[in-house]
Amino acid sequence: MHLFKCTSCFLLIVIVFNGQSTATAQQDEQSSKQKAIVAEVDSTWNQVFEFEKGWTGGDGAGTVDLGSGRVLWMFADSLIGDVVDGKHAPGTQMINNVMAIQTLSEDGVPNRGQFEFAWGANDKDQKPTAWLIPDPDLVKPSSPIANTKYPNGWYWPAGGGCTFDEEGKRKLVFFQYHVGRTDKDKGVWSFKIIGGAMVVIDDTGRPLSEWQPRQLDLPHSVDSDLLASRSAEQDGYVKAKNLNELHWGMACLVHEGELAGTNTEFVYIYGARPQEMLRRQVVVARVPASQIEDFSQWRFFAGDHNWTDDVFLAKPITDSGAGEFSVERIPLKGTTKYVMIHSEDMLGTRIFARTADSPEGPWSPQRQIYDVPDVLRSKNYFTYAAKGHASISLDGMLLISYVVNSQDFWEMLGDASIYRPRFVSISLEELFEPRSVD
Repeated sequence: MHLFKCTSCFLLIVIVFNGQSTATAQQDEQSSKQKAIVAEVDSTWNQVFEFEKGWTGGDGAGTVDLGSGRVLWMFADSLIGDVVDGKHAPGTQMINNVMAIQTLSEDGVPNRGQFEFAWGANDKDQKPTAWLIPDPDLVKPSSPIANTKYPNGWYWPAGGGCTFDEEGKRKLVFFQYHVGRTDKDKGVWSFKIIGGAMVVIDDTGRPLSEWQPRQLDLPHSVDSDLLASRSAEQDGYVKAKNLNELHWGMACLVHEGELAGTNTEFVYIYGARPQEMLRRQVVVARVPASQIEDFSQWRFFAGDHNWTDDVFLAKPITDSGAGEFSVERIPLKGTTKYVMIHSEDMLGTRIFARTADSPEGPWSPQRQIYDVPDVLRSKNYFTYAAKGHASISLDGMLLISYVVNSQDFWEMLGDASIYRPRFVSISLEELFEPRSVD
């Protein structure tokens, strides 16, 4: 159970804890001049994840549309066990990642019977294990975890994934944080993100139990050794001293049809880059879908409609963002729009949206769409991990999930209503057609 304490610290400090730049503050001031839009609680969806046996809680909650009425859910640290009288029962175990497939009904109404969860086989102590465990070949000899008690580390889902057709099959790619303990597991802070992985499922038409994931190391997850090999300043971009990680795969989408004067189907992969003063920038890469496993073909947005093969020249598409977010492609009135959903930084209680006409932007200032009331139930509660789910939204609406957690681990175990996705929905018309305040 100590692992969860580490995870909470990770969410508090590494993922959710981001500062704001001056540019972002100016954007927020502009945002305040727009008409407020308010998401509404989705009580139907809020009941869907109230499982009392098996998977009973988890965060992350990213989704991928698999087609044919099937939706993939990707959860990070998850509770496996029973819920009794509103509490997680003794014997509940926590594992690092869980997958689930939801088969939608024709009437579009979600229910718990639509879900098939999957995690790993029991270990020698008859305890459940994660669905996906890092390939030992992905751990470099120089890795800080190479000679520790946990030499292979574990995966936390980054949240993004997408599918496209290849050789008559539906291919899936999704992304993982590769995390490991350091200092021979001497305390709850002894962990480090050592890289990232792209996971490939070649045929999503098979049952979840028959999936055969392939793990590929992400070479564009920048580490301090790679940074040291570059100059401190390049092309007007000054790299921050604490820039020791560049994470990819928080969001992923496929742009179908003509793009940039071609008929190529591109995959867009969104990432986050830490900066000074705890700021975090959002960056984006793109690659032809047919070449996504050839990392030399990835190109990084460098501003002014330019794309580069040098990850160091990637320009931010927003100057602030959370470590977890979603980017959705929205068909609207004969056009294609894009929306980014994320929780407020600095452990705030609000959920924000940004909109754009193209995957790389320009993106609008962030606009508040919801203020999470659940955190008022306890001084220890906080909220994070807001994401949009276009593939399971009602017509004209966008379904949005978020997670409420507690800084007190035992308080979380004693309240099974938290640490599972909660939902609100918002009108697309209001989202994409804001009217200024008079």
